[in-house]
Amino acid sequence: MRRLALTLGFWLFTVGTAANAQTGPGELVTGIVTTLAAALKSEQGALASERGLATANEIIRRDVAPHLDFATITREAVGNRWASATGQQRVALEREFRQLLVHVLARLLVTNRDDLLEAQPLTWAPGATTAMVRVAVTRQRAGGNQPGEPMRITLRLGDAGWKVHEVRSEGVDIFKLYGSNFAVVLERNGEIEGLVRALSERNAQNAASIAPKPQPQPQPRPQPAIIPAN
Repeated sequence: MRRLALTLGFWLFTVGTAANAQTGPGELVTGIVTTLAAALKSEQGALASERGLATANEIIRRDVAPHLDFATITREAVGNRWASATGQQRVALEREFRQLLVHVLARLLVTNRDDLLEAQPLTWAPGATTAMVRVAVTRQRAGGNQPGEPMRITLRLGDAGWKVHEVRSEGVDIFKLYGSNFAVVLERNGEIEGLVRALSERNAQNAASIAPKPQPQPQPRPQPAIIPAN
C-alpha cells in the first residue's frame, strides 16, 4: 500500500502554476494538471533517456516544490520530537526533507510519465481556508487505459496562497508515511541531529546517483611499428 500511495500521490506535484491567494483550490489543481501535460510533452525525450532522473529533478525543484507546505509537512512527519528541536535544527530538517521528497517525486515522475490526470469539479465556499480536491488517475498501457486509484488532495490557504498540505490514497497520507521511518531513526540515534545527519547522508547518495557519469576519454590508436628497409 505504501508503494501504491507514493505512486498515486506523486502525480499532483509534478508541475507548477502561477496561482496565488486569489486562485481557488479547484482552479489551482486544474492548472497543475494542465501544466503537467505540457511539461511531460516537452520533456518526453529527456525523461525517457539516461538523463531522465536529472531532468525530473529539475522539473520538481522548479515547478513543484513551491506548491508544497514543507514547514507543516516536516513538522508533522517528525512528530512529538519537533518541539525539542532548536530553530537551527528545524531549518535543517525542513531543508533535508524537502530535498528527499524532491528526489522521490522525481523518480515517480520518470516511472509514471505516461499517466493521465483529471481534476474533479469542486464546490468551494469563498472564505474557507481548507479544501479537498479529488483527482482521477488513468494509466495508459499497451493493452488499453486502466483507471487508477483516485487521490484526495488537501490544500490550505495561508499568507503565501494555497499550498498542498496532504495527499491521501487509500486513506493514507503519503507524507506521514515518513513519520514511522523518522521515529525509528530518532529512537536509534536519540537526537534530532541524528535524523538531520541520516537525511543528509541519504540525499548525498541520491545526488551521486544522478550525477553525470564521466565520459571515457578516447585512447590514442597505437602506431604501427616501422621496420627499416634493408
